Amino acid sequence: VTPFHFESYPWSHSLVMSVVWSLLFSAVVFLLSRSKRAAVVCGLLVSSHWLLDFMSHGPDLPLWWGSDLYGLGLWHSKIATVIVELGLFIYGIFVYKNAQAKMNKKFFFMILFLLVVYFLNILGPKPPLDMSPTLIAAPALSLWLMTLWAFKADQA
Repeated sequence: VTPFHFESYPWSHSLVMSVVWSLLFSAVVFLLSRSKRAAVVCGLLVSSHWLLDFMSHGPDLPLWWGSDLYGLGLWHSKIATVIVELGLFIYGIFVYKNAQAKMNKKFFFMILFLLVVYFLNILGPKPPLDMSPTLIAAPALSLWLMTLWAFKADQA
């Protein structure tokens, strides 16, 4: 699904750092919301990133700095990737819909936008292997804007 070979990112993708990021994010959520439940749920969501990456990536994920690398390689199959990722996406919408009484237009358009971008990525041409890391990182880092969009959609 991706032509890139990831080599080293222990600060962002090791299991140990996933736990650290989860605890930090939980603390921020608790300080802002004073809700233990929200802090725990958000911490679990952050830590789930490593588990999802473990399923998707080939063996390039460390448990800690310098450890052996792990990954099941779901990305080696485009069909399996689409089935698993869309299944998780639909399940997430279902969970949100059951927890939230309303599904407003902002949320609907966010879902539609995410699906369009997903299928453009899956069906579009693969980026060249010699692509600048900056050109790869910029769109990925802009995903934080999706968090703001989701927050605003949930507030409506």
